[in-house]
Amino acid sequence: MGLGLVLLEASSLYSGFSAQQSASQQAQWQLMEGELAKQDYAHKGYLALDEGYRLRQRQAMEYIGAGVEIQGTPLLMLAETKRRVEVEADWINRTGGNINILSQAKASTTKNEGRSAFISSIFSAGGYLLAGR
Repeated sequence: MGLGLVLLEASSLYSGFSAQQSASQQAQWQLMEGELAKQDYAHKGYLALDEGYRLRQRQAMEYIGAGVEIQGTPLLMLAETKRRVEVEADWINRTGGNINILSQAKASTTKNEGRSAFISSIFSAGGYLLAGR
């Protein structure tokens, strides 16, 4: 077997190994990015919920300050405010979760691409080995 074939085998294996390592690192970054996005959206959801509850409290105080009893229409308005705030916060949280799921899927794909590159390099090196005999 010639030195050229040995070098081709080695470069093929090194190239595949490097591609796998790079893909693995990139996948880790994608997972971290998804988790950070999820946490960020959870925080935004909490802030939206907190602001909504504060709005509801201000509404209640305005009704009370105006001498309106909190029953009937004012009670319905407060309940509607609470419902809308909770729906908005839930939507924000779900968005963060969905971004995290998407990042996990991307990371899985990236890992598979790296693994495929490494396996391909093994077969290429094997082909060089067989061609040299």
